Amino acid sequence: MALPELPLRFAVAGEDEAHHFAVTTLTDRILTEQVAWLDGNLDACRIWRETLEGRSWSVFVRARKELRQRDLRRSLPTGHFGRGDPAQPDARFARAQLHIWKDANDRGERLDVVFIARDLDHKDGRLLGLRQAIAERPWPFAVVLAWFQPEAEAWFIAGHEPRGEDQRERHAQLRSRLGFCPIEQPHRLLSTRDDSEKDAKVVWATLKADDPDARLRSMQVDLDRLRRNGAQAGVADFLDRIFQSIVPLFSGPSR
Repeated sequence: MALPELPLRFAVAGEDEAHHFAVTTLTDRILTEQVAWLDGNLDACRIWRETLEGRSWSVFVRARKELRQRDLRRSLPTGHFGRGDPAQPDARFARAQLHIWKDANDRGERLDVVFIARDLDHKDGRLLGLRQAIAERPWPFAVVLAWFQPEAEAWFIAGHEPRGEDQRERHAQLRSRLGFCPIEQPHRLLSTRDDSEKDAKVVWATLKADDPDARLRSMQVDLDRLRRNGAQAGVADFLDRIFQSIVPLFSGPSR
């Protein structure tokens, strides 16, 4: 298989910095662990694209507005998807974002891999809509979907390993109050935007306490453990995509 020209260019669209952190941290970790010659050379071999505004990720929910501002709507398909299926939730946002990236690629800014990150918030149809847009046509880049059920904090919770007596006690109390282990079943948490005890952000804040490095450590735990705990939160699907589609881009003789 012919290897692409290095450095490869990656782009992320998501909702917030937590999405960007989860996607970039896990992707870079897997690449350096699976492709030995990337260790120490990663920054020279892949570039995480910044937006025109200097942000590290594109804001997913602004994609349709940005498409209008750039006067790209004429190149955007309209109406139903695929075999005439009506658009599911988020399909039109994803379609717009993919066409923004395609336009950049067509204009000479080569993109090799793009990531769409989105909270599902237990909303029926959202995952279907995202996949609908991705499958609509062949894209000039690999597309990786990172979905979080219910939101990004579920991935951090899935990888959390309580440290010290205080964190262990916090975990035990949460497990008792919730009636299930949030670390082993983070997908059962909620995205409520309030102070509900079952809200994923509230649970994550409780588990990590005042540990500033908890989020990074959660993305560095044993991958089998992270995959198992976060399977229904979206982690397993994301890891599979990285292993199947992104790692092979760097496979082959050392370069």
